[in-house]
Amino acid sequence: MSRVSDTHLLAHAAGSLRSGEITLVFGGFGDTCVPVSVCAGGATTALTSMIIRPLRGLGGRVLAERQPLAVRCYEHDPGITHDYDGPVLGEGVVGLAAAPLMRGDRICGLLYAATRRPAALTSATVRRLVTVADSISLRITAREDLDRHPDALPTHHAQRIREIARSTRDAETRAALLALLGESAAAPVPGEPLTPRQRQVLLLVERGLRNAEIAAHLGLTEQTVKTYMRALMARLGARTRQEAVHAYRHRTAD
Repeated sequence: MSRVSDTHLLAHAAGSLRSGEITLVFGGFGDTCVPVSVCAGGATTALTSMIIRPLRGLGGRVLAERQPLAVRCYEHDPGITHDYDGPVLGEGVVGLAAAPLMRGDRICGLLYAATRRPAALTSATVRRLVTVADSISLRITAREDLDRHPDALPTHHAQRIREIARSTRDAETRAALLALLGESAAAPVPGEPLTPRQRQVLLLVERGLRNAEIAAHLGLTEQTVKTYMRALMARLGARTRQEAVHAYRHRTAD
């Protein structure tokens, strides 16, 4: 179940994501089915009447497959069911992308980004959506850690929140997480492209471990490991895991 603060976080993120070609952003929280509760850029309130069910529509596929998905021509895409065509097409949606919101390793909601012009939904647009969804997920996960283990904050959970904050590329999320610890965002160490936790993850990648094995080795969730991987690959300009290893070794060879 989502909290009021989570809904406010989602509404704020939706407003910030809605820019450029992304003219419509909506989403909501739910464990099995997801009622749409937040909408930015809608011409009507029809989208907030939708309840997304597994395997139904694009969001239902995201719930089932646990990964971001996109369709560039929603109306004619054969890979999704069209249960929600009324409210979606009523908003003039052409391209649509959806990403899961995670609480730890559990899906807790969905975030959508829509475009209203042909060919406007690009890979860069989808990456923006995924980045924002990851940021929301990280903050929700950190809040849950604080709620469950308030007495452990000075040790284990404080360190985990600090590591999550250092790994994210979203400045707002980083500042908010560090504010929970009474800290400010520090500058990266000169000459070192990765955070200590990112280095740990990459060294395990170099040893041939998969994300699930890395998560077990470091006591993290697999979703958190994926977030670290996205962040470190972006920092190193790498497209694959092996490229990341080679790029890091090249940068630190001297």
